Amino acid sequence: IVGIETAFQTMYTHMVKPGIISLEKLIDLMAIAPRKRFDIPMGDDYTVWDLNAMETVDPEQFLSMGKATPFAGHKLYGKCLLTVCDSKIVYQSV
Repeated sequence: IVGIETAFQTMYTHMVKPGIISLEKLIDLMAIAPRKRFDIPMGDDYTVWDLNAMETVDPEQFLSMGKATPFAGHKLYGKCLLTVCDSKIVYQSV
């Protein structure tokens, strides 16, 4: 899925930082509402972000096999530090 690796960063940079929507609204739109819509339990899943970190989008660094992105070279705020799923660490940045 094009954009999945940059979705949060893009929305945070272009919607939350300029004050168009709140961080709480973004979390609702990207995490809470889809779980409610598709009846997925909240469980113990969460992600920890450094919202002050700025990164340049480099598709070669994507963990997914898809490298196509319209955001290559864009500077975006937010760095994923940790992702926990079912109480297990499934991603941790180095």
